[in-house]
Amino acid sequence: MSDGVPYDRSVGTTATPHSSSLEAPRRLWPRYRWRTWIRGWVPWALVDVFPRGWRDCGQHEWYREDEETDRCYHCMVGVRPHQLMEAPIDHQFRIDLFRAAQRGSVVAAEALERRHATDRALGRPRWHPPEA
Repeated sequence: MSDGVPYDRSVGTTATPHSSSLEAPRRLWPRYRWRTWIRGWVPWALVDVFPRGWRDCGQHEWYREDEETDRCYHCMVGVRPHQLMEAPIDHQFRIDLFRAAQRGSVVAAEALERRHATDRALGRPRWHPPEA
């Protein structure tokens, strides 16, 4: 053994576990991602065979369920009030909306007007498309 260093710790005592042993193990994919992946590949008639998880997935990815609610793709726990997702003012999406509205799309014109109304509500200047 070593140079006469006594080992005086009692065999009956237990040490406090290291904090890293108390943490949940890291996953390759966060919880329930396999379910979402499978639902993307199976025929629509089989989608209900792979239901959402009942526990919290830990990393929510949101979709808009209705006017007031966002839900998580992966778990039943993930519910929040709807949060408006803003596109940047010079975003390509707005340019495409403008071009579609010029071609006569009523839906694109309404969407573009809603963006303008949101800009006014937030105190932003009106967005003008770049010169083509």
